[in-house]
Amino acid sequence: MIEGLMTQFLGSGEAAGLLGQLQQQGLTAPQAQGALTATAEGTAAAVQADGIGALTGGGLASAVGSMLGGGGLAGGLGAMMGGGGSTGLPAGLVDTVAATVAAKTGLSAEMAKTAVNMVLPQVIAFVKAKMA
Repeated sequence: MIEGLMTQFLGSGEAAGLLGQLQQQGLTAPQAQGALTATAEGTAAAVQADGIGALTGGGLASAVGSMLGGGGLAGGLGAMMGGGGSTGLPAGLVDTVAATVAAKTGLSAEMAKTAVNMVLPQVIAFVKAKMA
């Protein structure tokens, strides 16, 4: 289910707009596309993981554990929708997805986190709209 939503997101106008925004942050077109795709893939993996925490062990579970209403997809989506932290995004989720982006794209950890902080709110808004 979540993979299908991520595929829809990557083909959306929101995703197209984010490519330009990522390039304004200094990424090349291929880097921007890679960061966008890796953010979607990392988000899907985090949502599918058992309570999201399976990606990083206890660290992520501790960071967002109180936000999880349950495990699996329902709990992961609940954590995504609930937000948290000063950016409105669960810090553990941002860190986990940023690590995925850095690993898949070769971007620095700092740039990967910048990209995730730009893309993830749009991913969450897209998922919310599709599930409404």
